[in-house]
Amino acid sequence: MSSTIVRGPPSSTDGLQFANVFGSGAQVVASVGAMPSAPFVSVSANDAKRRFATAATAPLKPRPFPFGTQKANKQLGARLLAADTTTVKSTAACPLSPLLVTLASTFHLPLYAPAKDPSTNEWAQVGDLLPPLMRLYGVQGGREGDLEVEVDARVNSLLETVSLSWSDVWIHPGNMHSRSAFLAIGSKEGTITLWKLDAGNHVPIYLTSIKPHNAWASRTAWSQWLSVGPIQYCYMLSAYSDGQLFSHLITYDPNSANLTIIVTAQLSPADNKPASVLKFHHSNPSLIRAAVSKGSTLHMWTAPTPTSLFPPSFASTETSQIRSLHLPLSMPVGGITWNLLGDEIHVYSTEGKCFTVALIADQHPGPDTPPSHTDASTFSGEDNFDPTSSAAATLVLLEDTTSQFYKEILGDDASGGNAEDDAAGEEEEGGEGGGPTSSHGKQIRFYGAVSSPNGLVDFVLYNVSMSEGLEYRTGKTDNCQLLVHWNYSGRRAGNEVEDIVLRRIQNVLVRDDMLFRFSPAHLVWDVLGMLHHGFKEGEEVVVQDDGLVAKVLHEIIKFTMEFQGVDGQRAIVSPGGPAEYLKNVPEMLFSNRRMNALRLQNHIYLHLINTIPSLNKQETANLLLQNYRNLLQSYISVMLHHTHQYLQHPRVLLSETDLLMLTLLSDHCLQNSAYMGEQIKQLVHVFATVKQRGAEPHIASICDEYLIKFRTVIQGGPGDPVGGMGESKEQCLACGGAVVFVSPWKAICLNGHPWDRCAVSLLTAATPKTRSCLGCNRKTISPEALGDGEPEGGQGEGPTPSVVMKTLVQCMTVCLYCGNRLKL
Repeated sequence: MSSTIVRGPPSSTDGLQFANVFGSGAQVVASVGAMPSAPFVSVSANDAKRRFATAATAPLKPRPFPFGTQKANKQLGARLLAADTTTVKSTAACPLSPLLVTLASTFHLPLYAPAKDPSTNEWAQVGDLLPPLMRLYGVQGGREGDLEVEVDARVNSLLETVSLSWSDVWIHPGNMHSRSAFLAIGSKEGTITLWKLDAGNHVPIYLTSIKPHNAWASRTAWSQWLSVGPIQYCYMLSAYSDGQLFSHLITYDPNSANLTIIVTAQLSPADNKPASVLKFHHSNPSLIRAAVSKGSTLHMWTAPTPTSLFPPSFASTETSQIRSLHLPLSMPVGGITWNLLGDEIHVYSTEGKCFTVALIADQHPGPDTPPSHTDASTFSGEDNFDPTSSAAATLVLLEDTTSQFYKEILGDDASGGNAEDDAAGEEEEGGEGGGPTSSHGKQIRFYGAVSSPNGLVDFVLYNVSMSEGLEYRTGKTDNCQLLVHWNYSGRRAGNEVEDIVLRRIQNVLVRDDMLFRFSPAHLVWDVLGMLHHGFKEGEEVVVQDDGLVAKVLHEIIKFTMEFQGVDGQRAIVSPGGPAEYLKNVPEMLFSNRRMNALRLQNHIYLHLINTIPSLNKQETANLLLQNYRNLLQSYISVMLHHTHQYLQHPRVLLSETDLLMLTLLSDHCLQNSAYMGEQIKQLVHVFATVKQRGAEPHIASICDEYLIKFRTVIQGGPGDPVGGMGESKEQCLACGGAVVFVSPWKAICLNGHPWDRCAVSLLTAATPKTRSCLGCNRKTISPEALGDGEPEGGQGEGPTPSVVMKTLVQCMTVCLYCGNRLKL
């Protein structure tokens, strides 16, 4: 299990919408559909006027969104969030979005995007949708108390957003690099405004509005974009607070930039049962299918396949409504995910129950057929139902996976008591023990779910509340967690499950940017961890770990071997000050195919190797050592390239700590001149530049010493490894003795004190201001060690940190060698 903590008390259902858009590789972080315990509090006109005026005139300050375990920020207390779109296929392993819009408690609609640094999980505000909404409705904001237009109750209801949803990425038919996303904003007044955001532009463009009903526009959902001849179209569902459900057929003309609502039709009348989840199937363009949850009832519609030059209405007479299924729930559904074929969905409820629902051929079609309550015990695994056919179909409850999720989230021993006593207690209560919650004393509530575009995993947003007497108090914690859950069909067993896993892994690996972006590879590492730990049910192993993990390992190693000889992209140095030359360092180190391939191999060797007894441990250790050397070589190459570019600025001088790190890099190159020849040529330019800048005498003498060594190696003479590594350049922090490095990352002083070398700077890493890798336990200097006026790496009374050192240490949030997280 892999989870990310997210701040904010959740109560919004279907609040999890992830995706990639504009071809950007985003971080593996969570976004939560969250509302306070008392959502949508009514405010007076004067109060609304004051808040809207403040929101319209307040300066836009980039602020990190509180992802991770950061402290809660009341001004960013999110009531509703939506991350944009769902199916950019370029990074199918990473379904997270680089754009996020949220309804904050201050009436803002801030737009967030992740930081450009691919090694961090920071999100920053890049825009606000509230000012365009205010201009649209004629609300002009000046200073507080100086509004030209009085904000009345109607404008209040127009500006109060109750639903947000992004469309799929729209790609221009004549230009694959021209991409846009559309955003639907539903209000209390019932109006749904449609906006467009283009790639690289965070300014929303208003397109049109629709208002089929007067109730709250509580839910909206988009299908994928389709084409019939020259027409590009999609469907949108809108649900209202009184239970009405509408279907809209939308076309978009890229030439005139007009978004047109062609047809609006009612799918469901008012029944005072508002829809909690609307979810389209997105994996198959020829299959337009939507699932709608209203209370405990699950509905499903399938649109007809277009056969003419005009798209059919989703609510036409040819649309087939699959018979509804009543689920054993007392609380609304929180999230729904589809499988790839569109014949199976996973249902997650706010009361903590999880079900797998399948779509099968109707055994008894007809209007008098009673509602189906079929479960997995009556389902035949030999069903050959075609999910794309228009034949009569029905929904069946295939599997109750609640216990599986409780074990995965809380652990096998989370109950804190004797399992036999718990079972006996449930029997005494007539078998109605309340499911897993009766023994655990904890209640899990699911508030949103989304599947990765390749169908490999479900991302499930949940909250754990503790029981107090006869009720569970969710308010005891304001933390939400994101569960990365591996999926496989409940219909298959044995070797077929292994085939599904291997096929999905292969589909992930063929992506062009699988190893070019850091996030997709990181997600695969988490999935591999689940392959190792997530198959055991009690004492019975559901899938043989040895066979499956060995096959997956073979596929990934075969894939990564192809990239070991591939060079990473060259840095493009942007003009400007000296600091501009270092901005490409994180991208070169973490968006590099060759280095990410080596990291992925190291991660597998370190964490899964013990589960495969057939592998030779000594051979594996040699492979790890060789990978470490290759990574160190790539790291040195990147750093020397950027240092050389950094020194092109005429006013730049290296600090003493920069020079110390440079000599350590030089020593390693001299020791391994057979494969570091190109780096030695760069070092000659660096030392010559430092000397020509009029360095102090002791620095100039060091430059002369190394220039002589480099010329000897370049001219074909023997290197001087003893002179390079034997002469200590660092002092032991315990006794002040000379530190002699026996390897690139291990050291011992002359008095026997052992030291680690920082995996980033190659300086001695002193404890207490270091970070350790959770995978290989390598030490890295913490950013706290680079505070103003403090020495670097515990080097005693030395100079303040330089720009080079700060850039190196601060951009590293994951391990350079195995890609695992660094423990702060």
